[in-house]
Amino acid sequence: MLMIRADGEKMPALLIFQEKNGQIPNLVRERLNIPENVIIKSNKSGYISDQILNDYLRTILRRENQLLIYDQAGSHKTIMISNAISDLDATKIVIPGGCTKSICNHLTHW
Repeated sequence: MLMIRADGEKMPALLIFQEKNGQIPNLVRERLNIPENVIIKSNKSGYISDQILNDYLRTILRRENQLLIYDQAGSHKTIMISNAISDLDATKIVIPGGCTKSICNHLTHW
Protein backbone atom coordinates (compact mmCIF):
# COMPACT_ATOMS: atom_id res chain seq x y z
CA MET A 1 0.00 0.00 0.00
CA LEU A 2 1.28 3.44 -0.87
CA MET A 3 0.09 6.67 0.73
CA ILE A 4 1.00 10.26 -0.03
CA ARG A 5 0.02 13.45 1.74
CA ALA A 6 -1.54 16.32 -0.21
CA ASP A 7 1.64 18.34 0.38
CA GLY A 8 3.64 15.66 -1.49
CA GLU A 9 5.17 13.94 1.54
CA LYS A 10 5.45 10.21 0.90
CA MET A 11 4.30 8.11 3.80
CA PRO A 12 6.00 4.79 4.58
CA ALA A 13 5.05 2.05 2.13
CA LEU A 14 3.28 -0.99 3.55
CA LEU A 15 4.16 -4.46 2.25
CA ILE A 16 2.16 -7.48 3.36
CA PHE A 17 3.58 -10.97 2.93
CA GLN A 18 1.64 -14.20 3.01
CA GLU A 19 2.97 -16.50 5.71
CA LYS A 20 1.32 -19.72 6.87
CA ASN A 21 1.73 -18.90 10.55
CA GLY A 22 1.26 -15.15 10.03
CA GLN A 23 4.85 -14.29 11.00
CA ILE A 24 7.87 -13.60 8.79
CA PRO A 25 10.79 -15.70 10.07
CA ASN A 26 13.57 -13.56 11.57
CA LEU A 27 16.16 -14.92 9.12
CA VAL A 28 13.97 -13.92 6.17
CA ARG A 29 13.29 -10.49 7.69
CA GLU A 30 17.04 -9.90 8.09
CA ARG A 31 17.72 -10.91 4.48
CA LEU A 32 15.02 -8.62 3.07
CA ASN A 33 17.15 -5.52 3.72
CA ILE A 34 14.06 -3.42 4.40
CA PRO A 35 14.46 0.35 3.80
CA GLU A 36 13.50 2.65 6.67
CA ASN A 37 10.51 4.02 4.75
CA VAL A 38 8.88 0.57 4.34
CA ILE A 39 6.72 -1.19 6.92
CA ILE A 40 6.58 -4.97 6.60
CA LYS A 41 3.64 -7.01 7.91
CA SER A 42 2.42 -10.53 7.27
CA ASN A 43 -0.62 -12.68 7.74
CA LYS A 44 -2.05 -15.94 6.45
CA SER A 45 -3.87 -14.39 3.49
CA GLY A 46 -1.27 -11.88 2.29
CA TYR A 47 -4.01 -9.25 2.02
CA ILE A 48 -4.49 -6.16 4.14
CA SER A 49 -6.65 -6.79 7.21
CA ASP A 50 -8.41 -4.27 9.39
CA GLN A 51 -5.83 -4.94 12.14
CA ILE A 52 -2.88 -4.22 9.83
CA LEU A 53 -4.59 -1.10 8.46
CA ASN A 54 -5.48 0.06 11.98
CA ASP A 55 -1.85 -0.32 13.13
CA TYR A 56 -0.58 1.47 10.00
CA LEU A 57 -2.98 4.42 10.36
CA ARG A 58 -2.21 4.83 14.05
CA THR A 59 1.52 4.78 13.23
CA ILE A 60 1.54 7.33 10.41
CA LEU A 61 -1.39 9.69 11.05
CA ARG A 62 -0.08 12.04 13.71
CA ARG A 63 -1.10 15.52 12.56
CA GLU A 64 -4.36 17.40 13.08
CA ASN A 65 -6.84 18.23 10.34
CA GLN A 66 -6.18 15.17 8.22
CA LEU A 67 -8.26 14.04 5.27
CA LEU A 68 -8.16 10.36 4.45
CA ILE A 69 -9.43 9.28 1.02
CA TYR A 70 -9.89 5.56 0.49
CA ASP A 71 -11.85 3.06 -1.57
CA GLN A 72 -14.51 0.47 -0.76
CA ALA A 73 -12.12 -2.38 0.19
CA GLY A 74 -13.62 -4.51 2.94
CA SER A 75 -10.77 -3.82 5.37
CA HIS A 76 -11.45 -0.08 5.06
CA LYS A 77 -15.09 -0.34 6.17
CA THR A 78 -14.82 -2.06 9.55
CA ILE A 79 -15.76 -0.63 12.92
CA MET A 80 -12.08 -0.85 13.96
CA ILE A 81 -11.03 1.44 11.10
CA SER A 82 -13.93 3.87 11.67
CA ASN A 83 -12.89 4.10 15.33
CA ALA A 84 -9.23 4.66 14.39
CA ILE A 85 -10.16 7.48 12.00
CA SER A 86 -12.37 9.06 14.69
CA ASP A 87 -9.68 8.66 17.37
CA LEU A 88 -7.14 10.30 15.05
CA ASP A 89 -9.55 13.18 14.37
CA ALA A 90 -9.33 12.62 10.62
CA THR A 91 -11.99 13.38 8.04
CA LYS A 92 -12.77 10.55 5.65
CA ILE A 93 -13.93 10.51 2.06
CA VAL A 94 -14.88 7.17 0.58
CA ILE A 95 -14.48 6.69 -3.17
CA PRO A 96 -17.64 5.06 -4.56
CA GLY A 97 -17.36 1.43 -5.66
CA GLY A 98 -15.96 0.94 -9.15
CA CYS A 99 -14.36 4.41 -9.29
CA THR A 100 -10.90 3.81 -7.77
CA LYS A 101 -9.20 3.10 -11.11
CA SER A 102 -10.68 6.12 -12.89
CA ILE A 103 -9.82 8.46 -10.01
CA CYS A 104 -6.25 7.14 -9.85
CA ASN A 105 -5.89 7.61 -13.62
CA HIS A 106 -7.18 11.17 -13.29
CA LEU A 107 -4.77 11.99 -10.45
CA THR A 108 -1.74 10.72 -12.39
CA HIS A 109 -2.55 13.17 -15.20
CA TRP A 110 -3.28 16.04 -12.84
